[in-house]
Amino acid sequence: MVSNGEKDNLHIVLFFCILCAIIYAENRNEEEIAGYREVLNTIHENHDYIVPRYNVILQLHRDLYMYNSGPTGGSFKNSDNIIEEKNEFGEKRSS
Repeated sequence: MVSNGEKDNLHIVLFFCILCAIIYAENRNEEEIAGYREVLNTIHENHDYIVPRYNVILQLHRDLYMYNSGPTGGSFKNSDNIIEEKNEFGEKRSS
């Protein structure tokens, strides 16, 4: 059984998952939505026993992508997101 503090953390994770599903549902394919549904069901059915630790979060992240043929989940990123601003001619803006 998990402690009350751990349950509070899990509720935050669950809230985040639901929020993401709502925000991104319009722009996501059916496979990705199926992954969200699977993870939400897992959390809902097992919330008393899920301890929010790195390995559990990575497992839930892996499950998000289980139906998707694109990128796989379940691991930390090993590269940074690169955000570049380009002008109307497609040239990178210099800082």
